[in-house]
Amino acid sequence: MNFAYRATKTGVKGLLTKIQQLTIITTSTSPTWYLKLFCGNAVKSVFLKASVKQMGIKNTSWLNFGSIGKQSLSKRQAYLSDLSKRLNIMAS
Repeated sequence: MNFAYRATKTGVKGLLTKIQQLTIITTSTSPTWYLKLFCGNAVKSVFLKASVKQMGIKNTSWLNFGSIGKQSLSKRQAYLSDLSKRLNIMAS
């Protein structure tokens, strides 16, 4: 039994259409701009715009905290605080 999609003659029919919004949260040792410009922005182009879209989820976003190994404890804590506020706004 497949709960995310159904194979049809013309492709994939997404079944997760009741999910209104999906936010992918990642961290990376590389800067976010580097991932987007020089690594093909795989999270957005492959994962969000292809795989997740095929499952029927349309409203997607990606939040990445880049260069995490070079960030101070205070910057990491500030990011988590900001992230918490963003997620609370999204949930309301």
